Amino acid sequence: MVSTTIPMFITKDPETFIDMLKTLTAEKTGFEKIDLGVGILNILKKYPERKNILIALKEQFKQLPTSYAKLHYYPIHAFYFVNKEGNRQAIKYEWQPIEGTSPKNSEANITSADYLSEELHNRVKNGSVSFDLIIRLGCKNDTTDDPTDPWPDDRQKLVVGQLTLEESLFPNEPILFDPTIVTEGIELTDDPILHFRHKAYAISYNKRSKNE
Repeated sequence: MVSTTIPMFITKDPETFIDMLKTLTAEKTGFEKIDLGVGILNILKKYPERKNILIALKEQFKQLPTSYAKLHYYPIHAFYFVNKEGNRQAIKYEWQPIEGTSPKNSEANITSADYLSEELHNRVKNGSVSFDLIIRLGCKNDTTDDPTDPWPDDRQKLVVGQLTLEESLFPNEPILFDPTIVTEGIELTDDPILHFRHKAYAISYNKRSKNE
């Protein structure tokens, strides 16, 4: 389950996303040299319909999170749960921290670029970290192929599981996080960004495996 801390994606198709990246990095070399404010303004000029999402992204980067353990995680994409009779229910899942979320930048102890990983490592040394797995049930008119649509907040939610972290692991080998790998009873939607991630992540994994 690949999740983010923003419940929506910046665009609904891969072609626009790639073009946005090119606009953002125009005349720059590497993301570390990007002026995020200028980059977003350039994208807004080209894609004014993405204004609300871009503003949400900019606000997200203004303040730093205090801990991975206190963030609410969203998948962006919809999936189908399928029962034995073949009936499908559109859902979106979320990870909600058991101990509650924390306001950004209120408690952050930023000692290094990896402070979030270090904080989580220290946290699980002194106890476990748990998240509820929540699914949001889609209604008939909710889109399943548009990751820019987060669905209304009034949709029914069910707690279907819990994840508990008891150890912090830092694998030495590249890991492939592929949101299209699903188990029996779960089906993919026609979301083009979801299927694009499958291809893009495979290329990324191969390059990282070869240290490229």
